[in-house]
Amino acid sequence: MGRGGVVATRGARAELRVKRRDGSVFWCDARGRMLNPGRPEEGSLWIYIDISARKERESRIQHLADHDALTGLLNRRMFEDRLRQALANARRASTVVALMLVDLDGFKAVNDRYGHLTGDYVLRTVAKRIQESVRETDTVARLGGDEFVVVLVGQRSTEDSALVAEKMLAAITQPIPAGGRQLQVGASIGISIFPRDGDSP
Repeated sequence: MGRGGVVATRGARAELRVKRRDGSVFWCDARGRMLNPGRPEEGSLWIYIDISARKERESRIQHLADHDALTGLLNRRMFEDRLRQALANARRASTVVALMLVDLDGFKAVNDRYGHLTGDYVLRTVAKRIQESVRETDTVARLGGDEFVVVLVGQRSTEDSALVAEKMLAAITQPIPAGGRQLQVGASIGISIFPRDGDSP
């Protein structure tokens, strides 16, 4: 056996997370081979190459592929995947899923009057407030522009989503401090319930 549970026969290779003596963890490319394939009891030789930088780049690329660049929320592609998963789980557990479309009111006026940088700041602030209004197990995504979508899972009843919508509206409509101004936007929220209103994405 080689280190990390990788078998070193005539040659073995694996990418592993390895802990240093100081307790820090890093990714490495581990390559090993037996000193004498005919006599495995003589042990094996291993080379560890630090690939942490490459792994970090791959992680960043994957994050960009799955998330909205401006707000950091999930993008449309990942949202659709999460929605399919939520409906499949709800069918098995006989629970309720709420799908909420959040469209900002008054955002265009803010964007036109104060510019895109301020508009982007408002969108990031609203995105954060929406996230803080739901649980970690729920899904929040940006569809584009000033449209957001929320998937609430494990709902006990259809009324639960209305309470979340009220909480979300209260958070979104709070004034947004920006450059000495107090900006304000509203929101319209549409709610669709699985299985009451439909049984597919």
